[in-house]
Amino acid sequence: MTRRARLVSGIAMLAVAAAVALPLLAQPDPTQTPPRDGPYLMEIPAGDYVDLVFAYEGGTNGKSLRVSIESPTSRDELTVLVPPGQTVVVPVVAGNKPWRVARPLTVRLDQQASHVHGSGLTADGPVTFRPVRS
Repeated sequence: MTRRARLVSGIAMLAVAAAVALPLLAQPDPTQTPPRDGPYLMEIPAGDYVDLVFAYEGGTNGKSLRVSIESPTSRDELTVLVPPGQTVVVPVVAGNKPWRVARPLTVRLDQQASHVHGSGLTADGPVTFRPVRS
């Protein structure tokens, strides 16, 4: 076999190997849990809060995260938009009195909770909001 024939043969083998391997590499990772439809939920534990803090790592779509917090006294909601890659601090002090949450409140998120960090600042320090299974 001439040098040229070996080179052409090698290129052809490489092309066949790539044609077989690329579709296999493009398969989804079976160990990852597929995203489910929202809403995604977090819980604000009972306590006296000065600030609520939400940090959003950001999704691939570049859209802001919508955070909706139920009102403890009415059917109203507080809605906050958190841009990707940013942290938003929501002051909840009325005068010099902290916001009292007597029973746990639900926070609805329109993105997967693994990309969001929520916490509240209290006199005793920060309190992390935990994801809730719905």
